[in-house]
Amino acid sequence: MFTSLPPKFPFTPRCIFTDIDDTLTFDGQLPQEAFTALHHLRDEGIKVIPVTGACGGWCDCIARTWPVEAVIGENGAFIMRMADGHLNRNFMQDEQSRQDNLHLLGELIAQIKVDVPDAHLTGDCQYRITDIAYDIGQDYSLSKSKIKTILKICETRGVQARASSIHINIWTGDHSKYSTSAHYLEQLAISEEETVFIGDSPNDESMFVNWQTTVGVANIIDFLPNLKKQPTYITRLPGGFGFAEFAESILKK
Repeated sequence: MFTSLPPKFPFTPRCIFTDIDDTLTFDGQLPQEAFTALHHLRDEGIKVIPVTGACGGWCDCIARTWPVEAVIGENGAFIMRMADGHLNRNFMQDEQSRQDNLHLLGELIAQIKVDVPDAHLTGDCQYRITDIAYDIGQDYSLSKSKIKTILKICETRGVQARASSIHINIWTGDHSKYSTSAHYLEQLAISEEETVFIGDSPNDESMFVNWQTTVGVANIIDFLPNLKKQPTYITRLPGGFGFAEFAESILKK
């Protein structure tokens, strides 16, 4: 059993961390309701920070053009934030470590090509800075058994891997959505008790497990048996429509 999102949220957060794919989006599109909700939250002084497995190129665009405080991308690899008209990039690893890790990921790609020959790298890999990703539900599909095979290969090699609703994100290093979100929260001098995280899949598990107050959009229900810890609340609506529902519950007077 789970707790449904109340019509009026129990408190007004100073900051919201949100996943993007299938949390802000729905069927690959960003609903007007979700984007409008981002504007309304900003207008009320509530900081919104997307924390996503999305590629660096996508995060660059979001940080520049969306009404958000910052973007945490590639599963915690970096923070991108606009300041004084310029985009600041703060990486969790130094440049040499990033280059060494990309070499290791190249070797991993070669193994997966042999063991799971019908696995496809995502179309956005050319825009990724620190990681790689396999497409399991965006432009291509992959069976659950083959997804498990890829995850097992990564585990054997000591590489981080998380499956979302559309991708398997793979990286090296100890950063995660949670660790980088907590790091940025310290920079903002905001306590975790004053924040909320909203997401949709096992790729958000580090946030669901460690964050105090969390929300899942309705499409997370299929993943609940696989989560170590369930969200505090779950919306009635899926994806970006669920995010808009969540924002409305916060902004309700």
